Parts: sequence; C-alpha cells; structure tokens
Amino acid sequence: MKKNLDRWFEITTYAVFRSIWTHFGEGGYSIIRTMGKYIYEQLEEEIDLETGDPKEAIKRMKDYAKEVGYISDLDITWKEASIELKYSSTTALGPIEKLTEENCKILPCFFTSAVMEALGRRGTNTEISESRVSPKECTDTDILRIVTV
Repeated sequence: MKKNLDRWFEITTYAVFRSIWTHFGEGGYSIIRTMGKYIYEQLEEEIDLETGDPKEAIKRMKDYAKEVGYISDLDITWKEASIELKYSSTTALGPIEKLTEENCKILPCFFTSAVMEALGRRGTNTEISESRVSPKECTDTDILRIVTV
C-alpha cells in the first residue's frame, strides 16, 4: 500500500503545482507561502513547536518529516544572510524533476514553505532565492535568503 500511496502523492503533487503554474504563473508563489502557513499550523497540532529558537523548531519539523517518510534526510546550513536546506530523497523529488523539465517555476516546497512560516513567526523573514534539483544525487536544495524588513 505504501508504494501506491507514494505514487499517488507524486501524481497529485505534480497536478497541483502544474495547475498553479498554468493559471497563475509567478503569481502562484503567494499560494505556496499560504500553503506553508497551513502546513505549519497542522504541524503545530502534531508536534510541539512552542520554542523561541527557530533552529529548534525547524529541527523538530525535520524530525517529524523524517519520521513520517517525507524525507530521508535534510541538511540545514545556517549562514548570516541565508539558510540552505538540502533534502535527500524527498517524496516530492519526482514531481520536482518533471516540473523543472517543463520549465515550471512553481515547485513543490511543502517543507521549505513551512520553514519560512516558522522563521517568519519568530521575526526572520525569508524568500527562496534559489532551488536546485539533482536527480542523480536524489537531492533538492532550496536556498532561503534572509530578508530584512
């Protein structure tokens, strides 16, 4: 059953993000940010995210994502002006590859958008400045630039 569920996730993820890109183009990014808000709110109900430390909240989110099988691993590199999230074998990798091949600029970033929400709630605003997919390495890397407001 798990394999079928993973495949269903790939198909529906592709369809949702392709539809957002088709109908809204780059304007669809606001939908992704809103999605991150709702994912974060759902995670709050599942795991304790009540911490002022953004690194601890994101670590708890990462542990949860690994536990449920969304990612096999996630390397997080904190820098002064950016945060790099390097996913290993995320279940969204298949749809990301296909959408990238089709020149779609709105890519599945469920966890990344939730991280952005977690940071925003703690006073650190970010935007995705770069996203790199490496099918050969089974990785997807999102770079979040810290925005001062």
